[in-house]
Amino acid sequence: MSFIIAGAFITSCNNSANQQAEIQRAKQQTIDSINQVQMANRIQQLTADSLKRVEELQQREIASSQNQANSTETPSETKKKGMSNTTKGALIGTGAGVVTGAVAGALIDGKKGEGAIVGGLIGGAAGSGIGAAAGYSIDKKKKK
Repeated sequence: MSFIIAGAFITSCNNSANQQAEIQRAKQQTIDSINQVQMANRIQQLTADSLKRVEELQQREIASSQNQANSTETPSETKKKGMSNTTKGALIGTGAGVVTGAVAGALIDGKKGEGAIVGGLIGGAAGSGIGAAAGYSIDKKKKK
């Protein structure tokens, strides 16, 4: 009889330890998921901020161009102001790549948050390179 009671006690202790370990794993998964969502939100905010900055700089460049057209200076005396097309292309490409990559990563990967983060990083890098190359070719054509 004492063997049965001892066996039941050991089994219940093992079950309790297993349950505690399972609860701890569930807590950690929840924390990891929250961190992934926060990271994805931060990437989205950075993308929105970058696109807003590009738009502001474009507006300044347009205003600057209009002011130069109204001035009496000759074109050779005016200095180029604002961002180059290479920089603009890189910023726009990064923003578009991050958003597109995050969406694609979330759809493709089983772990939505992780996929979105990885996809956003890869898309941002690719978009930056493609945008910079496109902007560079525009800058190069304008110099000719």
